[in-house]
Amino acid sequence: MIYIAFLSFLILILIYRLVKSPTSSDSILIIEVMGNITISIIGLLALVKNLSYLMDVLIIMVFANFLVIVGFGRFLQNYHDRVENNRKNHVK
Repeated sequence: MIYIAFLSFLILILIYRLVKSPTSSDSILIIEVMGNITISIIGLLALVKNLSYLMDVLIIMVFANFLVIVGFGRFLQNYHDRVENNRKNHVK
């Protein structure tokens, strides 16, 4: 159980970093790490409590975490492309 407490403490540190992060890429990385830690906590609970059905939930959470990160990445890419196009059009 000490591992779960330690991982929960790491999530609190990451929430602080999320609030103080200077760029959106840092925020995306922090969200991804928080998702991975949450998956680890649930996995540890599933092993300790012998709850095998939580493994199915973990598989779904891993896919959801991946899709969220890909979605944020695409959003940032489109956002930076629009900002760059506006900057080029404004200079002309």
